[in-house]
Amino acid sequence: MKDILDFKRILLTDKYEVLQFPSYGDEIGYIVIEDMFRQQTKEEFESFLGIVDNSFEAADNFILVKVGVIRDLEENEQENINRLIDRLLGYLPDNYYFVDYQHIDSVIEFTENDVENLTMDEVMQKMVKQLNLLFRCDIQLSDPRTFNHLIQR
Repeated sequence: MKDILDFKRILLTDKYEVLQFPSYGDEIGYIVIEDMFRQQTKEEFESFLGIVDNSFEAADNFILVKVGVIRDLEENEQENINRLIDRLLGYLPDNYYFVDYQHIDSVIEFTENDVENLTMDEVMQKMVKQLNLLFRCDIQLSDPRTFNHLIQR
């Protein structure tokens, strides 16, 4: 069985990191990590967990993790994803992160026409547009040529 921790980073900006992950050779989803650059509110904490907590203390930073999958995950797949997220974020000294699993209707795809007729910059902009639609986020790129860099701008 292929380990779901076999992922590809497809985007890294100051605010977002996007990972694509396969299972059994098929692309099945994405992890979108959004750094909120602020503390989590008590209301957010309670709505995410569905509980009232009178002893709530906000961490210095709040990170929202959206996991979008095109099919139901097997138990071990979800455990592997959770373990990966904890490895990526669990070492940060004073943060709270919330993981939200959601179903997505499709994966990001490019047609043969896209590959043949669009520049690499246009393909990357199309990918970002699709990510924003799938995950209701606001990834912004001022310079798509930075896809060849470790961090995109």
